[in-house]
Amino acid sequence: TITKSHSAWKYGYLIWLGVAPEFQRMGVAEKLLHRFRDLMIKDGARMLLADTQADNRPAIRFFEKNGFGNSEEHIYLSLNLDPERQRLKKKRKSSAVREKSTGSNASHAEKAAKPAEKPHG
Repeated sequence: TITKSHSAWKYGYLIWLGVAPEFQRMGVAEKLLHRFRDLMIKDGARMLLADTQADNRPAIRFFEKNGFGNSEEHIYLSLNLDPERQRLKKKRKSSAVREKSTGSNASHAEKAAKPAEKPHG
């Protein structure tokens, strides 16, 4: 679901709906869409949004047949985060190796923040 600022409405957003070729034209997509619609109603959504490629005529006909309208063409841009995820994963792994070699799980900042123990006596 999506909520937008300055709107009291909650939107159900269908990003992807696909059916294996051997099960197409058997009502599977319609059943999936109806189940999704019911879940969104239960979750408080007041409107459903669906995405498809502008040249995907079968999908557009399917959604229109199921009550969707007001189609608009828009552009989505993407950014592959996998290289950044890999970099962060390596960084965490090397930090863990350093901490293990020092024999402590406490970071340097945590060690510095601890007050020195007073001698008993």
